[in-house]
Amino acid sequence: LTDTLPAGLTAAAGNGTITTTGNATGGTYNAATGLWDIGSLAPGESATLLLVGTIDNDQTGQTITNSVDAATSDTPPDPTTDGDDLTESFVVVPPNPSLSMTKVADNTGPVTVGDVITYTYTVTNDGNTTIRDVAITDTHNGSDPAPIPAGETLLTDTAPTGDSTDAAADGSWDVLAPGDVLTFTGTYTVTQDDAENL
Repeated sequence: LTDTLPAGLTAAAGNGTITTTGNATGGTYNAATGLWDIGSLAPGESATLLLVGTIDNDQTGQTITNSVDAATSDTPPDPTTDGDDLTESFVVVPPNPSLSMTKVADNTGPVTVGDVITYTYTVTNDGNTTIRDVAITDTHNGSDPAPIPAGETLLTDTAPTGDSTDAAADGSWDVLAPGDVLTFTGTYTVTQDDAENL
């Protein structure tokens, strides 16, 4: 088979990766020419080639189409390409970054001095673009410092899963993909000054 990344994409990590089932070797892939020399496949075996590209900056509004050349020298020959899926296309939409957030207290009162109020902050990526380094701050009119949102946790991982990641629990989230939801928590202890002045 012959397939290269179409115009509008630049090769990214993982491009040209081959996986197989059974005893198939998967052969070799030349990214420059697009030639994938698969080798032999016994009945029931499969080989999969992964092409990965980053969309170029000038492609907004464009349709990117990828087609594979399925010409082979099979022995015996493949009698037909009917039912084969040889072409894929997608439209590059304009980026629309958007985050929404809700804040909920576990105790809305009445409260007394010494009560600890826990706030849960829920952040949703409701745009169409991956957002990086998500961190939030909080302010309030209490006498002690405001809660510090931390303990970031991925709450919802929509398909494709695994595309939202965080390397360390440091009060910020590294990569939040579209449709995914994360939470932070922060606490505040009610003081005597709060009771007297608020």
